[in-house]
Amino acid sequence: MPGGLPVESSVHALSLTPSAPMNPPLETHPMIDLTRLNGHRLVLNCDLLKFVEATPDTTLTLVTGEKLIVRESCDELIALAAKWRAHILTSAWPDAAHAFAAKSGFDTAHPVDLHQTARGTDHSS
Repeated sequence: MPGGLPVESSVHALSLTPSAPMNPPLETHPMIDLTRLNGHRLVLNCDLLKFVEATPDTTLTLVTGEKLIVRESCDELIALAAKWRAHILTSAWPDAAHAFAAKSGFDTAHPVDLHQTARGTDHSS
């Protein structure tokens, strides 16, 4: 590969501070690493994605109206974007898994009849 750049995709971080190391930790500003058709690396902020389509090449349309074509499939891009979002949410609420597990346990122990609640006849509280 020219320039030694990998073709495979992964989630990377890009720091906004000038004194940051070349490969800062994921917590700073995660982006997804993609490959243009010519093999050059493209690091993209997922917040800029408007939609992705296979035409047959994977074409990204950004919120700015700019279009980019990449080697990764739509499915790969969806997986990378989901991984990126999951990281952002985990960073914002690291204890979410514990909270959701506790709520799930509570909901299992205290079921609510949604049909009665919708009719306003549930007075269990």
